[in-house]
Amino acid sequence: MTQEASPILEVRGLTRTFGGLVAVSEVDLTVPEGAIFGLIGPNGAGKTTLFNLITGLLPPSGGSVNFAGRPITGRKPHVITQMGMARTFQNIRLFGALSALENVVVGTHCRTSSGVWGSVFRTRRARAEEDEAWARARAELEFVGLGDLMDAPAGGLAYGQQRRLEIARALATGPRLLCLDEPAAGMNETESQELIDLVRRIQARGISVLIIEHDMHVVMNLCDRIAVLNFGRKLAEGTPAEIRANPDVIEAYLGRDDDAADQGA
Repeated sequence: MTQEASPILEVRGLTRTFGGLVAVSEVDLTVPEGAIFGLIGPNGAGKTTLFNLITGLLPPSGGSVNFAGRPITGRKPHVITQMGMARTFQNIRLFGALSALENVVVGTHCRTSSGVWGSVFRTRRARAEEDEAWARARAELEFVGLGDLMDAPAGGLAYGQQRRLEIARALATGPRLLCLDEPAAGMNETESQELIDLVRRIQARGISVLIIEHDMHVVMNLCDRIAVLNFGRKLAEGTPAEIRANPDVIEAYLGRDDDAADQGA
């Protein structure tokens, strides 16, 4: 990824209000194609709301979203997925009684086109698409390191494995942009490092990544650029080194020492 990379995602003035509460206020973001772009901020900063606006789960109160050069503001989530944007969720959303493989096959359905008629009458096209879906699901499970657990019920997998299963299902949609909502939540140090390695391998496939994350080790060691939200507004944006040294970011996370400030005045 270079500085000259064209944008895969452009967010302009994105705003969302809930009654009198402004959850996201006039946020601008540009994610270059091929980048790993981090979105961080204190709890309640509006990060997941911003994700929901970008991916179509919430309609914006103002502003616009362009994906791969096309406007997607107000489009339905399944349409945005078909256009090439996939996401995971902060709270894991798997079909616990289905196998890991069956969960990933669900993600391939946005790429099928044989329709109800083909499925009911088992046309040649429908059978070919079904075979391709199962093959793709197996390949994605292998990719995320769950190849030996394809037949295991999703609900019985360990927490970190469920996180990777969600990523496999999102990859099965064939995304150009993968949006990850706190994928390292609840992971230990070893699992977090495995996540870093996995996301880098996703990037190597030519897939751009937009990631919300609280684990600063993950963010600082993974992202090309980082934007910081605070109280629904973008507070700062820059490289990991620039964000780490930004006094406004430090204050947002650690709070302001008024006594020290008074003494220095």
